[in-house]
Amino acid sequence: PIYIEGPEIYGNKIVWSSENRMSKYCNGCSDNLYMYDLATNKITQLTFHGETRKFQRGLSIYENRIVWSEATENTPDNYIYLMTISELPRFVPHLTNQEVELGSTLIYDVNTIDVDNDEFTFYDNVSQFDINAETGLINWTPTTSDLGNLSVEIKVGNSCGLTTENFSISIIDTTYPKISYNPTTTISGYLTQNYIFISVSVTEISLDSVILDFNGTNETITSNDGSNWWINKTMLSDGTYTIKVYAKDVAGNLNSTDPINITLIAESTFSNSSVSIT
Repeated sequence: PIYIEGPEIYGNKIVWSSENRMSKYCNGCSDNLYMYDLATNKITQLTFHGETRKFQRGLSIYENRIVWSEATENTPDNYIYLMTISELPRFVPHLTNQEVELGSTLIYDVNTIDVDNDEFTFYDNVSQFDINAETGLINWTPTTSDLGNLSVEIKVGNSCGLTTENFSISIIDTTYPKISYNPTTTISGYLTQNYIFISVSVTEISLDSVILDFNGTNETITSNDGSNWWINKTMLSDGTYTIKVYAKDVAGNLNSTDPINITLIAESTFSNSSVSIT
């Protein structure tokens, strides 16, 4: 029978010791050390004793070092073989789903380990950001068009190949628009005119629309300079008008001004009264 010691495994390498039966002179021949590479399917003979009768015992692996003893007759010697391991990099920890508020910045540090300290490079499959190829850092501030879920594939590669993991980023908007009369509306008495001018200030990075509720009828306000929105309601009949203005963002968050009541009356009918709205 052939004597085999091991196997021992480290990374993608399997190491064992067995008798060399290849020689025609073999008669209880010496042991030799062999290594099998799982990545390349290649067997490498590490020791070559020929017909020299040597015995290898105590085979073990510590990190990337193979340790064993050899003996000729009764004289033992200890040996160490340093392995060069070609192993795919690994994500440590594994990638996890992320969540970021619209207007905030996502900082996500993707980490890997490489047992043979090989150089590696990061890759992503999205157009919204570029992962740092050397460090694996994602630094990204999403915009309104990014609202929702973004599926991301990250690859890290070294000389042995690529490792791939996936995760998703949820871009959310939970912030309500800010809206106020511009400037604050001041009402005193009645208006002796047939129009009402309404102006509001809106702060929202993902604004969808500004809507005027005018006596229970809604209409979209379109005149704006980016932060101020206005509308002039003209040719109005005498009477009392209830006004409220809404701001809605693309995520559906809705905010509004307080309602105000304005009474219009012909100047000849009611004098010495005034209401000012700015």
